[in-house]
Amino acid sequence: MTAGNPNTSATPTTDQDTKAGTPAATQAATNIGTSGAVATGSTPASGTAGNAHANTINPTVEAQYWKDNYSKRPYADAKMTQEQYAPAYQYGWDSYKAHGSDGKTFDNVESDLRRGWDKAKGSSRLAWDQAKLATRDAWLRVELAARDTTTTKTK
Repeated sequence: MTAGNPNTSATPTTDQDTKAGTPAATQAATNIGTSGAVATGSTPASGTAGNAHANTINPTVEAQYWKDNYSKRPYADAKMTQEQYAPAYQYGWDSYKAHGSDGKTFDNVESDLRRGWDKAKGSSRLAWDQAKLATRDAWLRVELAARDTTTTKTK
């Protein structure tokens, strides 16, 4: 995997591996690189770094990334199409933008996300227990890119 390639990502193998600070999450941060693969535009000079990154999340780039990569994820059910997972991924990056950029972790807001899933899922047939891993995956992808952007900008 090459830093700067928007199609690279670590593959967490368990629910625990996807938590920030775990070896898989740390590796994912390394794999995303400093290119802003999940973002476009520049970071504003004012505001917190997390908020600045959250404002640059590109939904088109994210949707394409997950379309290309969802089937490679360890939680992907071969009986489910990408269209079933798409709302969970979007819920992940949208939720990071709404909550994670304020310093909250996925685990801090997971119970709220669980309650909101029925509204967010649209026509997806995924139950929250299935969608949770995809939602966390998308959250961590943009969170790790935000950390990488913050680290790069402060060096």
